[in-house]
Parts: sequence; C-alpha cells; structure tokens
Amino acid sequence: MSKVGPGSFQIVNVDGSQGGAGQGILADWIANGCSCETSTPTWLYGDPGAKFNAAAVKAAMDTRVGTTLLFPVYDTTSGSGSNFQYHVIGFAGFNISSYSFKGNGGTISGSFVKVDWAGSGSNSADNYFGATTTQLVG
Repeated sequence: MSKVGPGSFQIVNVDGSQGGAGQGILADWIANGCSCETSTPTWLYGDPGAKFNAAAVKAAMDTRVGTTLLFPVYDTTSGSGSNFQYHVIGFAGFNISSYSFKGNGGTISGSFVKVDWAGSGSNSADNYFGATTTQLVG
C-alpha cells in the first residue's frame, strides 16, 4: 500500500460511502467481509488516512493470512482528500501469504486466485479479473 493521491492510501470504501470509514470498520471488512453490493464499473470514494497502521486492522490481517480476500481493481483516480475516488472496474481474489504495514506504506504478498463469490454479478467478461459471482436464472 502506498499513497496514490492527495490524502489517499489505496483504501477503497467498497460500501459506497464517502469519507472515512474508520479503523474498526476497515478491520471488520477484512475479518468478516462487507455485506454490500457493488456493480462495476463504478466510482467509489477512497478512505483518507493510513488506517492500515491501526492495531485492529493488523489483528484482522493476522486472521486472514493464508485465506483469500476480494480486492477492488481500478484503472483511474480523481479528486483529493475525502473526495478522492477510484474508478473500480472489477474485483480480484488474492490469497494472502504475508503482509507488512508501516508508516505511509506497506505490502500485501500472495497470489491471485480464481474465486466464485455469492452475489448478483454481471454477464460481461469486460471486467473479469478472476472473481465471478453465482447467479440463479429462472
């Protein structure tokens, strides 16, 4: 993780909210997932500040080493501070083998994996990054 734009550290509010989600919410998303639905492509706000340095976020990451998380994939950004936005074009599954957060940056190591997430999904292959959703069509 590194600083992308003014006030942004590549933390995306995947629930569609604007402004800071807070360290506790970010830790909860990491540990338990977000019960939100996000269709792509879409513009989502960034979460200003280096929240990944918080003890709660690091504790949540500790529980996820060796598991797969779903990460947003973006192609462009706009704005600054609490108005910073990411143009999210899809999601990718990433199996975490280790992480290191410190100061104004950090790394998450692992490998991309194909995942099938429950949800409404899309019929388009334009934003396929290894993550799919299951649909039951009647």
